[in-house]
Amino acid sequence: MTIYKKSFIITASFSVISIVIAIILNYGVGEEFWCNVCLGIFGSSLLTAVTSIVGYFVERRSVTEGFYTETLKLLKQLNKYRHDLTLDDKIDFYLLLSDYDITIWNMYIGKMDFFNNSQRKYVYETIYNPLSEVKKMASFHAWHFRMYKNGIGRNEAVMQTFVNEIEPYILEITKHKVPTKDNKEFMATSIENKIVGEILAELDGQYYVMMYGKKKANRMREKQNG
Repeated sequence: MTIYKKSFIITASFSVISIVIAIILNYGVGEEFWCNVCLGIFGSSLLTAVTSIVGYFVERRSVTEGFYTETLKLLKQLNKYRHDLTLDDKIDFYLLLSDYDITIWNMYIGKMDFFNNSQRKYVYETIYNPLSEVKKMASFHAWHFRMYKNGIGRNEAVMQTFVNEIEPYILEITKHKVPTKDNKEFMATSIENKIVGEILAELDGQYYVMMYGKKKANRMREKQNG
């Protein structure tokens, strides 16, 4: 995206400058030769600018779709996590997460270079960074988890502390009062995989609009509601 973006900016600038000079030479000075030279530069620059902007939008679609797909793969992995897993199962999950290959995912975020810089900031802050933080936390404790699985440091209390540090990045556990028929109340607990829900909402919301435009996004929503 960066190459096409810079190429468009440079060639479009050449086009504007050359046509302005050509107009000045033709109508202000009456110089035909250099006017024709500037017109030639204008024509070639304009053609290159058009080619660059087309290439930019093609790669933009490829990069945003690729990032979308890789994000869904990571969310599928995170969606396997449950609060009622045993300590050993949770440790196994975090070890798999720490080893999860995000090379292609990182490549796509690295390729993003929009004309509107706020779009990349949006993707980074609302999608990339929250998911990266979960993986970083799992990787941070991976060494301790492996020691535990190998039987070297089987301290369940310490492992539970590490798990409790990571879990809030994934799950949201809330307690609320529920009224009963006899006008009493009891405490109920709801557990939600918040990171999967929040990121999916972004992918199918603002990110989808950024990727395909409002018209296609509206058609998609109408089809889902339909």
